[in-house]
Amino acid sequence: MAQATVYMPDGKPFAFWDDATRYTRVYHVACQHPRATDEGPGTHEQPFRTINRAAQVLQPGEKVIVHEGVYRECVRPARGGAGPEQMIAYEAAPGEKVIVRGSERWKPAFRRSQDWNWGPLSEDVTVWAADLPAEWFVGYNPFMIHNFTAEYTTFVRDWTPQETRRFLLRRGMIWANGAPLEQVLFSHELGATPNAFWVEYPGLRIYLRLADDADPADVEFEVTAREQVFAPLVAGLGYIRVKGFIFEYAADG
Repeated sequence: MAQATVYMPDGKPFAFWDDATRYTRVYHVACQHPRATDEGPGTHEQPFRTINRAAQVLQPGEKVIVHEGVYRECVRPARGGAGPEQMIAYEAAPGEKVIVRGSERWKPAFRRSQDWNWGPLSEDVTVWAADLPAEWFVGYNPFMIHNFTAEYTTFVRDWTPQETRRFLLRRGMIWANGAPLEQVLFSHELGATPNAFWVEYPGLRIYLRLADDADPADVEFEVTAREQVFAPLVAGLGYIRVKGFIFEYAADG
């Protein structure tokens, strides 16, 4: 059976290949290691702390082994490999759980809110407000950007109300004790929706309501802070091998 042609974004056919590299150097990343530092050599005894540090030094024919932990960063490979026999490899250590997240832990000072039109609220309903750190969002704030910009009306105008609603929601996400909160489009919907949040423009203030109207002070929150978790800034890189990672909580479109 003939192999189907797969095209790259630039229109060129993708050449299928196997990894035939005999790696000449292996770096290590281990955020939980007591001697981990991005100022060190990246060895097993003194590993890098971040994957992105390895991404800046890796050359064709080299690999990095990443050890167990949660890495809150966006990995930006500085270069690609030179061919099937000179690839660059990013690998999770065998048997170890390596998670790369686009989120940050969020522990704000919550306050009860009566600032917006929450709709008819019973006495036991509580809406809480808190601010996101502006320094998390240099150049990109997913709580300010719609899932799909207003251009969604440019080419097709027969979107269903449900589709339009999804387009207009913000890209930012919030997890409470590991469970995602629902985002509502209008402020008044929050009063009738537990386990949900609403974003005030320009995307730095969050209003939320938890199940059973619980106090959020003892809840562990995570908030998306990055658009991507593994994405080169240079276009057209190839011969990069990625194996064994869990990528999650990124806030792209």
